[in-house]
Amino acid sequence: MAAAVLALLAALTAASAAAAAEGFTGELELILEKALFQGSSPGDSRARLILELEADGGTWRRVWGMALNYNNGVHTGFVRESTIDDGRMRLKMDITLGADVWIEGGLASYDVDLKREAGGRFAGTWEGTLRGCTISGEAGGRLLPPRPIRVKDFRPVQPGEHPRILFRKADLPRLRERAKTPFGRAYIEKAKASIANDRYSKDTISMGMLYCLTGETKWADQARQVVAGYGGRFSPDTTGSGGVGHRLVAVGITYDLCHDAWPKEFKDHVVDRLMQNITVDQFTLPIAFANYHPCSNYYGPGRGAPAIAALALYADKGPEPKKPLPPKEAIAAWDLTIALRARTESPEKLNAEYERALAKWKVEHREWQEAGGADMGKLMRVMLGRQEVYWHYRLGIGDGGFQAETGGYAGIGAWYPLVYATAYLNVFGRDASPHPDVTHLMPRRTMQVVFHEDGKTSVDKINSVVGFDAGWCAAAYPVVPDRYKPGLLWAWNKVTGAADEASRANVLIGGGLNLAHAFLHYPLDGKPVHPAKSMPLTWRADDFGFYCFRSGWESDDDFVGQVFLKAKIVGGWNHPNAGTFRIMGLGHKWVSGSEGRNGVRPQEPVVLLPDDVHNEGACGKPAYLSTQADGSGVLTIDMTDVYGTTKTFYKTRTILGGNRPGPVKVDPKLLAKIGEKIGHAGLYDRNLLRLPENFVDSGIRGFRAIGFDYSGACGAPAMLVLIDRITGGGTKLWTWTLPLGQGGPRAAKPAEVRVEGGAFVLDHGDASMRATFVAPAGVRIEHKMEGIRVGDPRHGYHGGVNRIKATGGDCFFVVATFQRGAAPEVKVDGSGLGATVTVGKRTVRFDAGPPARIVLGP
Repeated sequence: MAAAVLALLAALTAASAAAAAEGFTGELELILEKALFQGSSPGDSRARLILELEADGGTWRRVWGMALNYNNGVHTGFVRESTIDDGRMRLKMDITLGADVWIEGGLASYDVDLKREAGGRFAGTWEGTLRGCTISGEAGGRLLPPRPIRVKDFRPVQPGEHPRILFRKADLPRLRERAKTPFGRAYIEKAKASIANDRYSKDTISMGMLYCLTGETKWADQARQVVAGYGGRFSPDTTGSGGVGHRLVAVGITYDLCHDAWPKEFKDHVVDRLMQNITVDQFTLPIAFANYHPCSNYYGPGRGAPAIAALALYADKGPEPKKPLPPKEAIAAWDLTIALRARTESPEKLNAEYERALAKWKVEHREWQEAGGADMGKLMRVMLGRQEVYWHYRLGIGDGGFQAETGGYAGIGAWYPLVYATAYLNVFGRDASPHPDVTHLMPRRTMQVVFHEDGKTSVDKINSVVGFDAGWCAAAYPVVPDRYKPGLLWAWNKVTGAADEASRANVLIGGGLNLAHAFLHYPLDGKPVHPAKSMPLTWRADDFGFYCFRSGWESDDDFVGQVFLKAKIVGGWNHPNAGTFRIMGLGHKWVSGSEGRNGVRPQEPVVLLPDDVHNEGACGKPAYLSTQADGSGVLTIDMTDVYGTTKTFYKTRTILGGNRPGPVKVDPKLLAKIGEKIGHAGLYDRNLLRLPENFVDSGIRGFRAIGFDYSGACGAPAMLVLIDRITGGGTKLWTWTLPLGQGGPRAAKPAEVRVEGGAFVLDHGDASMRATFVAPAGVRIEHKMEGIRVGDPRHGYHGGVNRIKATGGDCFFVVATFQRGAAPEVKVDGSGLGATVTVGKRTVRFDAGPPARIVLGP
């Protein structure tokens, strides 16, 4: 990937003559600052416009835009002119701003002038017009990783070719042979059982699969009867996000599978209704109170389902786009509209409009040709589907595959976008995203799992959905990077009990889509490789700030340390939990936090500032990361935004405590009425980008550094180091949250908690943790089960929390060891953050930097 980006950079820096001859090929993301405004004239509040561009040999494709602080619409455009030479890029674009159900669209033009910087990035300026107003601003951009064709011997979909979503028509001979194997026969029996056992006999995907594999039209006829019974309502109303899209996906896939067996009149009816349902669902979401942000559990299925169904319509034939005529030729051809306008408007204006229309036609005509003479209305549904799902990948999942919505909503939100990724690969031969996002979702989830000998698993939830799900593995397997597939196959076999050829059918789970994915994607000739030899020990998902540190893959005693920075705002259900962490090992969970959709900062193992109004819901930023081959690592988190405030928050000071300077003491009941989530309002936009101008310095600064040491040099299997330094503000309350339940797979009862001077111990009998405070001197430690009430019951938390609390200073330096038997001695030389700590043959110290960091030494 890096090599490909460097190749693109080389192309941009080539001489202008070479650039003109060869043309630019690649994908770009541009951000135009303050490019949009609502109303008739620009004001102080203008929204960012994010544009995705792609060129092939100097020919630009359609431009796609997003501006979530303007509206939820999809913006499309065309490049009229471009110049790329000597590290400089100049583009002239026309953008049609899409409307949503609240905000109108419009027409805009932008001239962008960018210079290349290091790392494939660009910076510059733009000038443009919107609603008759001239506006300008700063611009930035970056080259995106390439999306090459990755399917061997790929052939583009031909008009009329079906099926193509779950598999291609050319795959049928191979799949029919596969159906004759013991594995295939087991699939056929399970598909028949799924149809028979379905309460409403609506497993039309299994019916379509059986038709394709057996050639027996009775299955296609049965599917047709079910689809006909829907009366054209392929996207029925639902009461919750978990029910969105299932029928629309099933109908689209079933139509694709049964296409060659269904009568033309019925196919025309299905296509007509699919077009109507898809068009509506791509513009709105079917629930009145739905969250339209791309992260959301409403958006994922609400946009993913029509995108999948639209693939069934790709390459359907349609008329050639009509080429626009220059004004003089249009008048000569008796175009009365142009003739009448020519009497009142200048030739320059008419010619400019013609040039814009010509640029649009060139792109659309190329799209029409590449899709085999496609119906442009249907093709637009396909292209729009990809773009909308792509936004979920970027703003919901992010690099490293971490869908960050809390509770179970990450699963609802990401499921159909994941299914779409595999379908898109079938249809177009390349990934739907150039980034390591949806392709890394299952490897990331696998990293968090401890696999036991009996096939059971243990996980420690931190913010998102966790656990190895066989249905998700079956859906994701084709798009997962090849280097992770052997490890995922091992895990897939482990959790399903597919130990040998005779038991392979165990992976055939469920019905419909899950069952089909397992049959189609399970590699009969694959070679599973134990994760110890095929998976890494550390994982990073930088976009949302998830980091995982494993001690190994060998036993139930493996340690899994996890940290969540909340490095970007989560657009759905989320918690104020920047800087939280989990650690599981020796068969026990040692620290905990919120696991449901509701969550508040006092539930997490973080430092609380009870005397100060601050930005609790804000983001932590990675400041330093270093990992070791044995899974150990150190990470520093900049907590500036969390401990600061914003303009929006600053305005509430009169409500909370008046306009007096300095820390504001807040009545907790009053704060609860206002709502604890007010903190991040105004500091980030809905595109997940920071608005630095809205940050207000509260006078409080701080960071958290965390280290995991699995070397064993300390005399224990694992050591955890936590350093928090916070300056300014009032009381600092350091907390360690204990599991409310049993505390891990081996625990018969919660751990015994003992406070021993400047340390505390968690003792499970067979294993213990001892945490020693190096700082502050004279620390006061307390263990208490207590009730808290923060925010309203629906969005906050009213309930119990089992935690250890420590006070006594502004800086906390904690060293914890995990062991069976006696804990190793912790020796401290010096004081505070300047101390050097020796544990066994390991030393621990703090380096103020920059960057500030924990140093683990021999």
